[in-house]
Amino acid sequence: TLLGLFIAYNQWRKAQNAVRARDAARRELLNQQAADAFDNLSREAITLAENLRSRNWSHATETAAVVRRTISKADGAWSKRLEATESDQLEVAIKTLAEIADSIPLTMEQDIAADQVQQMVIRCGYICDVAARLAGRLQYEREEGRTNGGPTS
Repeated sequence: TLLGLFIAYNQWRKAQNAVRARDAARRELLNQQAADAFDNLSREAITLAENLRSRNWSHATETAAVVRRTISKADGAWSKRLEATESDQLEVAIKTLAEIADSIPLTMEQDIAADQVQQMVIRCGYICDVAARLAGRLQYEREEGRTNGGPTS
């Protein structure tokens, strides 16, 4: 019976280790997906800034819609992985994007002042910075998990 208890304990320990490894792999995958989503958002914000700078209003409008969809999806999908201050920054970025989108002229014939375009580009930079910071932190956590006994170490 002592041998049976020893075998049962070893099986239980192996099962617990397998569960921990599975959970660590899942966290790593989720962090990578979140990092990729925020990295993509950062690139889209840069594209929006380029369209604004070139005063290509139709492309800027389309890109703003893509960025809005991406930022909303990222907020909905990954908000639980964010710290409180990061969630606040993302919320500000969402509001900033709405302000940018509302400021884009509806037709190519309409124009806005150069300083207003510059302010819109700066705001895109803020969105890009927030997204890049989030992607970087999530990527760092993923890498840190690997070096501290995560599933791939």
